[in-house]
Amino acid sequence: MYQRFTDMGESESIVFRFDRIERSPNTVDAHRLIKWSASEGLEDDMVERLFVGYFSEGLDIGDAAVLIDLAEQTGFSRHAVSARLAGDEARSETVGEVENAYRIGVTGVPCFIVDQRIVVMGAHPPETIVAAINQAFAERPKASDPAD
Repeated sequence: MYQRFTDMGESESIVFRFDRIERSPNTVDAHRLIKWSASEGLEDDMVERLFVGYFSEGLDIGDAAVLIDLAEQTGFSRHAVSARLAGDEARSETVGEVENAYRIGVTGVPCFIVDQRIVVMGAHPPETIVAAINQAFAERPKASDPAD
């Protein structure tokens, strides 16, 4: 079932180990952690660590202890992340964003939404994503000339 992803990952030196994933976690707290990492300039590192943790190592990224470990590996203070995860900071906003994603049809990652209307779901070659961007650009209404 996941062979296409595994093969595509291998071609990019990404190791997918779907056999290590025991369950689909609730990712609200992982998304909150990504949100906080953006304000610290660590968003790319945090997303990368979460993806490797889940897809390659089979870690339960819905577990607070796992998230605290991953955040510390990315440069966060264990104590600070633990305190933030225990509270409700950014929870309702994040839940709303996740619910909106489901509402518009996002069911997994990766998912690229171009111009808020064209969705590329799943692993695809770069050419597919470029085609979606080109389609969005071609379908956009032309700006009217201010001289008209």
